[in-house]
Amino acid sequence: MVDFLKTVLRWVIRITFGLLFILGWGLALLAVHIVVVPEAGLNADGTPMADLSTDSGEVTVDRDEGVVSDAGRWVAGLFDGWKLVVVPKNRLGLGDTYVDTRDWTAQDAGEHEEVVTRLLEAGKGELLDHVVEQTVRGKIDDLLDTRRDLLSKDEE
Repeated sequence: MVDFLKTVLRWVIRITFGLLFILGWGLALLAVHIVVVPEAGLNADGTPMADLSTDSGEVTVDRDEGVVSDAGRWVAGLFDGWKLVVVPKNRLGLGDTYVDTRDWTAQDAGEHEEVVTRLLEAGKGELLDHVVEQTVRGKIDDLLDTRRDLLSKDEE
């Protein structure tokens, strides 16, 4: 009878701590934005861009640090060209908990206003420079295409 009670008590304690662990991580996810940004100096497509300074509050995934096995090298290779930044939210919620900004345009930034605001308030606005650069590059490309169309119409 005593062994049965010990076994039951062990399982109750394990389940209780397991639930507390899961609830704690769930609460933590409700309180932060996990933002994926291109690594400093790279656009989403891996091309060089303007130099970005890194802030001390960033969580940067370094692919060469702490790799000991071939599987580890493969996993670390998944982080080539990007990094994770963790920014606290203004209020708890599931919205925008994980945001990948690597392919963002100005319109996407407008749709995720809370994330952009929190990045700016945290002094990490430079992490969104790739959005501005892609938007400007897109506008310039549009203007050049329009100019080419006009020139080709004039030649006809």
